[in-house]
Amino acid sequence: MNWIFWILAIAIVVLSIIYVIGNKFLTGNSDIPAYNILTNIGKALAGKVLSDGERNDLWNRLAFCNFFQEPVADLRKATDAQIESGQKSFLKVIEKYAPERIIACEPLYGYLPNEGRQGPEVALSSPWKDGKIYSAETWIYPLPYGKECRVMPIANPGGGFPWDYWHELIVEFLK
Repeated sequence: MNWIFWILAIAIVVLSIIYVIGNKFLTGNSDIPAYNILTNIGKALAGKVLSDGERNDLWNRLAFCNFFQEPVADLRKATDAQIESGQKSFLKVIEKYAPERIIACEPLYGYLPNEGRQGPEVALSSPWKDGKIYSAETWIYPLPYGKECRVMPIANPGGGFPWDYWHELIVEFLK
């Protein structure tokens, strides 16, 4: 009978931890790394800091997937098997959902499959704050029925991510 008490106590602690982490994520607590990444991607897409409701609306309309299908501690040391697994998964996502556009976070863009071809460069339509016109390369994957999926890399959206800069390039990319 004593072991039932301990199982219930452990379950309550685990559920409490899940609740706290989930609540911190949804309410904008930036001490969770995934929060920073998803929040920065959201700001880059929307071009502004999003309210909780706007953030929920945005992520309910987008698909987000991990390239690697298992934890990789250091992306520079990913094994050939991990890269191959990620490439297969990526191609399955493209095949199943046939997206017109994909925004790939660096450094994973360099691991994407070589199928397809180089796409047109995406450039800002006017100079950015520093007076320069920036651009990003794209890659095109063929889709069924003669359609195409264009992929554009963005910087790692963790810390120090200039979301306002990337917003302008993303707007051009989505045209």
